[in-house]
Amino acid sequence: MRIIRQSRAWLAGLAIALTGCATTVPVSVVAPARFPEASLLRVVYVGDLRGRGGNAVRDALETALGRHTLDGQRFFTVVRDRRRADGHYGGRMIDDRRQEEYYQTTQSVCVRSGDDRCASRVNRQVTCTRYYVDLAAQVDLIDARTGQIVYSRDHRNRAQDSWCPGQAASRSYDQLEFQAAEGIAAAVLLDVAPHNQQFRAAFFTNSDTVSEANRPAFEYATELAQNDAVYDACQEWGALEALEPNSAGLLLNLGICSELVSDTSAAENYYYRVMELDPSLNNRAQQGIRRARIAAAGVDQLADIADAEREAWD
Repeated sequence: MRIIRQSRAWLAGLAIALTGCATTVPVSVVAPARFPEASLLRVVYVGDLRGRGGNAVRDALETALGRHTLDGQRFFTVVRDRRRADGHYGGRMIDDRRQEEYYQTTQSVCVRSGDDRCASRVNRQVTCTRYYVDLAAQVDLIDARTGQIVYSRDHRNRAQDSWCPGQAASRSYDQLEFQAAEGIAAAVLLDVAPHNQQFRAAFFTNSDTVSEANRPAFEYATELAQNDAVYDACQEWGALEALEPNSAGLLLNLGICSELVSDTSAAENYYYRVMELDPSLNNRAQQGIRRARIAAAGVDQLADIADAEREAWD
C-alpha cells in the first residue's frame, strides 16, 4: 500500500477553503483503525449473522467493506470464497425490533366551499403513524490463519419513518432495515479500517500577539491566509518566530502550519509552548495536539500495514 506524505510542494498547490475573516483551514488526517489487528486483514469474507435481520447487516457490511477507499485505492478485497480470505466476518443478531406507534399532531387541512376545494384552511388534530426498525448485532472478525477472534463488538442502530393522513410511507420496512444495518456497518468500518477524517483549525489573527514593530508583518501574513495563500502566510509567520519566541498566537499559527505539512512532532511542540505561554489558548492548543496525535497514529498504522504486506509477499 502506498503511503502518501504531504509535502510543502503539495501545500503550495493546494486550494484551501477559508471561511471569511475567521481564517479557518481544513486539516485532513488519516485516522487509525481502533482495532489495529483487524486492519491487517485486507482480504475478507463476510458470512451470515445468525438471527432475524442478519442478512441485512451482512449485506450492508459487505458493501461498506468493499467500497471503503484510502488514498484513492480500495482498502479491502471482499471475496465470496471464504477459503481465499485472510479474515472472516460473522456474528449474531442481538435484537431486531420492529414497532409501530401512533401519535397526535396538528395538521393544516383544506376546507371546501362550493367549487373551491380549498377555500380556507383549519388546524385539526390528526393521528399519525411512526414505524421504526431497531437492530443490534454482535460483529466478529476471525483471523483465518490463526483462528483467533481479533475483533468483536456489539453495535446498535435505528431507522424510522413517519406519515400522517394523506401521506404515504417514504420507505418500505425492508429499506428501513437496510438503513439501520448500514449504520452498524459504518460503525464497524471505523473500528477496522484507517479512514480519512477532516477537522477545521482557526488561525490566530490578532496582531497584538506580537510586538508593535512586528505587527505589520503579522498582519500581512494574516491577509495572505485570508486570500487563500496559506503556504505564503506560513512562510511569513515562520520568519517571525525568531523575533517573537514568546508569542502564543504566532506559535499557535505555526502549529497549524506544521500540521498542514504533516510535521506532527513540530506541531505538538508548538502547541505545548502555547499552553505554557497563554492559558486562554489551552483549548485550541489541546485540540491541535489531539489532531496531531491522530495523524501520527494514522501514519504509524499505515506503515504497519505496508510492512505486513511486504512480509506476506516475501
